[in-house]
Amino acid sequence: MRIDYKQLRPYREYQEARQLSLRLLVLQTLVAAGFVLFAGIFWYLQVVEGAEYRALAEENRLRRLPARPVRGALRDADGEVLATNRPSFAVYLDRERTDDPRREVERLARFLGEPPDEMLARVDAARSSPRFVPVLVLPDVGLEVAARIAAHRPELPAIDVETDPKRYYPLGPAAAHVLGYVSESTGRQVREEGLLPGQRVGQTGIELAFDRELRGEPGIVLEEVNARGRPLRRLDTMKPVVHGDGLTLTLDADLQREIHAAYEGRAGAAVFLNPHTGAVLALYSGPSFDPNLFSGRLSPEQWTALVEDPRRPLQNRAVASAYSPGSTFKVVMAAAGLGEHVIEPGERVFCAGSRVFYGQRRFCHFRGGHGWVDVETAITRSCNVFFYEVGDRLGIERIADWARRFGLGMKSGIGLPAEASGLVPSDEWKRRTRGEPWYPGETISVAIGQGPLLVTPLQMAVLAAAIANGGQRVHPHLLPGAGAPGEPVGLDQAALEHIRRGMRDVVESDRGTARRARVRGIEVAGKTGTAQVVRLGEKNDPGDHAWFIGFAPVADPGIAFAVLVEHGGHGGSAAAPIAARVVTRWLEERDRERAPETLVAQARDGEAP
Repeated sequence: MRIDYKQLRPYREYQEARQLSLRLLVLQTLVAAGFVLFAGIFWYLQVVEGAEYRALAEENRLRRLPARPVRGALRDADGEVLATNRPSFAVYLDRERTDDPRREVERLARFLGEPPDEMLARVDAARSSPRFVPVLVLPDVGLEVAARIAAHRPELPAIDVETDPKRYYPLGPAAAHVLGYVSESTGRQVREEGLLPGQRVGQTGIELAFDRELRGEPGIVLEEVNARGRPLRRLDTMKPVVHGDGLTLTLDADLQREIHAAYEGRAGAAVFLNPHTGAVLALYSGPSFDPNLFSGRLSPEQWTALVEDPRRPLQNRAVASAYSPGSTFKVVMAAAGLGEHVIEPGERVFCAGSRVFYGQRRFCHFRGGHGWVDVETAITRSCNVFFYEVGDRLGIERIADWARRFGLGMKSGIGLPAEASGLVPSDEWKRRTRGEPWYPGETISVAIGQGPLLVTPLQMAVLAAAIANGGQRVHPHLLPGAGAPGEPVGLDQAALEHIRRGMRDVVESDRGTARRARVRGIEVAGKTGTAQVVRLGEKNDPGDHAWFIGFAPVADPGIAFAVLVEHGGHGGSAAAPIAARVVTRWLEERDRERAPETLVAQARDGEAP
């Protein structure tokens, strides 16, 4: 009998032990491989990817915050504050601390009892900005609202209240158009110019013209936060904030206040210059508005009231509106006539109250006639017939040339937004715009400041300055020393003296048209103008515009001006008194500044004060 050893017990035990050993070996191999794989992964995470993960962990502990720049202040020539920043609170949404920004804002709106629409619109507009940049959802809130939000922070985990200085204009409406105003940056400005949501930027006036200098540049700071995202402390500055530069202007705050008071709510504009440098001493447009409205939360109703007001309070009439100059243009006509020698200083023209030119009778404002008048008398008495004759002799091309020499028909370069060029007509202009030639009869109207001739109050102040300073067209400017050198108009001093004497007699002579512009202690020179206003479709005559341009004192000019009162009637009664009031104020300031010098001189000369 043959025995199968595989059936024997020892053999079976041997095979079972062997299989167990193989299984243990496989298991040991798998465990060892697992440890090797784990060690490899650990090494990769610690060594290869360690820097990235450390940065991610750090970002969970640190938060980037924008540092808002403080806008630079504006001061007048004497250092008086014209625009500064007042304390205020603003409510911001931190989008890094919420998964649903809109829901967070809706919760805030319910908490404050305010409609959420405006706040939600701000959140939507900020979608393109970096998420770490907080969204301004409520600007310019009071201390009570700020305290309520701070007291309920657990219920509003993504809402912060920060101090947020707002622009303040101490002069209010008295300097609104020249200073302008600021409002919140738009979505386009945030995307294209690197501004912060809610950052205040200039929209009009000097605030816009010098916005980059005034607004500064935002910075970025690192802040440590806890596990709930609450700030613990500020650690470092990634990008330093650059605060805006303050600017000192050529303006005189006292003159701005004086003009505003003198207009008494009437519409118009006034510009006062240093006739030698072109520095703008005062620039006013009325009716005005309070620029402080735009620093806070301007309601839709307030905005609608401003833009739909038929008196157009937002319009800067001093630089952006063009008017017919009326008889003030006779100053240019006198300069052109003398400069081109179509009239001589002593030459006289007879005014019988009217004269026929090109088949049409043209009238003088004084129907009885002025009799024989020369250029000085024609300026003093504003004789139309004299200047009809001068215009006929000159022709439109030479008139246009001299008008441009004085700065008419072109922007002055003052730098304020929306400056108008005005219009000086010519044959080329008419052919280009109307497809027909210029007719000689049209020149007669232009000769007395009517027809298609338009000027701004700023341009007329530059004209007055050129007569005052000896024939230099100045470049008006608002920053000290920023004006370019004057340009000669090409008129000799003898001719200028005849024009100045005629303008002096406009005010100082009993025959003049602006006797109400007299100022005690000095002589004032000027020229009145009454510009006809025709509005198609209106049954009621709105009244003519009133002009007065000039300079003072005649012996040593220190101020030149142009004053316009819309629908004021006659320049001598409506505009001249405003000029006199402002010149009087300017004279008081000048004498007060000179008083210490006078006392020193008297002491040096041994005189009693």
